[in-house]
Amino acid sequence: MNHLKDKTLQEYYYESERKQIKCTMNCSKEFNNDSNS
Repeated sequence: MNHLKDKTLQEYYYESERKQIKCTMNCSKEFNNDSNS
């Protein structure tokens, strides 16, 4: 948890949110491709 000390909680949550959104977009994109084919 030492690496979190360099970040504020806001930055940490913002970064986590971006990663979640990116994963969600990729997962939905793959799902759509499977449905089309």
